[in-house]
Amino acid sequence: AASASNVICCCPASGSAVPTPASGSAVPGVTSVVDRVGVTVTLEGIGPNQAIQTPQIPVTLKVSQGNPVLAQLLGAVSSDSVMAASSAVVSDILIYDARSGSFVTEFEIRDMQAGNYTLVLQVQKYLDALVNKLDGSTLFALGTGKTINDGVARMIVGDIAPGTIGDNLIDIIDWNQFVGCFGKPPTGACKTADLNDDGKNDEKDQELLKRNMGGKGISQKNSELECKQDPACKQGEGAIQMCQLICTKRTARF
Repeated sequence: AASASNVICCCPASGSAVPTPASGSAVPGVTSVVDRVGVTVTLEGIGPNQAIQTPQIPVTLKVSQGNPVLAQLLGAVSSDSVMAASSAVVSDILIYDARSGSFVTEFEIRDMQAGNYTLVLQVQKYLDALVNKLDGSTLFALGTGKTINDGVARMIVGDIAPGTIGDNLIDIIDWNQFVGCFGKPPTGACKTADLNDDGKNDEKDQELLKRNMGGKGISQKNSELECKQDPACKQGEGAIQMCQLICTKRTARF
């Protein structure tokens, strides 16, 4: 820790804004460190030499460390890097490699505290997936300025509802969305129903969805119960009645 003699307090003028650096961005006073992580992603339903409609797909990467505050208290993180980020969200593009049938990308992750991190991918209509290393490890050493090229992930397709990114579950909500799009062109609200990205919403997509029903994606947040009162239970002024709750387990997304 710095001694009292070299601690300087800089107070902004009244009413002025104090800039807050974004997670994972460069922080004043901290040497900029850029880690590069190459990831090869297999998207279910898409294989080699396939005439897909979207050869470049947006992807989001969630970078998260276990407990950086505790690590600082235990001295595992040096005082020089206390202001560096312990989590980040990075966006990039997956690029289709027709020869292998996989998608590839390289994420630039800036100014992380030195330590081990888990990486989770989010892609529209797929369940969130944990990035592994080729040796099976799920921890990536970041904050060192190195390039890591052995990240791999396999993503399960079918999370097409509700909304545009789904809820990290494949269930009746997704099935109903697909049924409404079956046989229709994959445009607008029905674009994500084309699970294998071949330009048609047909039996092949239906088989993929049937196979993955009940699937749940990886999440770095705890599952939550979403509960509502049973609508069949009536509470009147002349009677006291305890109504049951109907609960659905939802996995929070980043």
